[in-house]
Amino acid sequence: MARVLRQIREDSYRIQESYTFPLEEVTTITGKARLLQIRLALTQLSGVQFSFEMPQEGRIYFLSLVNWVQELRTGHSSSSVTVLFNPQLYHYLLNIAWLDDCLSESVAS
Repeated sequence: MARVLRQIREDSYRIQESYTFPLEEVTTITGKARLLQIRLALTQLSGVQFSFEMPQEGRIYFLSLVNWVQELRTGHSSSSVTVLFNPQLYHYLLNIAWLDDCLSESVAS
């Protein structure tokens, strides 16, 4: 996720339809441990959901962070990791990237 947030900042806070990174950019571990680490990270990422409540209307709905309905899928191959985010959450991702940038700057100061 940190690599994606950095990419959002590098893209002038524009969200891409998908993010594909070489394995070397997302982990320094090699061999079987690398694949286990990536699989665990993708499993955790796939479980992230946001809930939105509207008490006045008596409604609640959930959105998954990861987009599962595109032909291109979130996953990994032997050389890269691909992540697709739910377009309905793009605005929130932009805010997270901005806040992450602000916090990084304040820690560096």
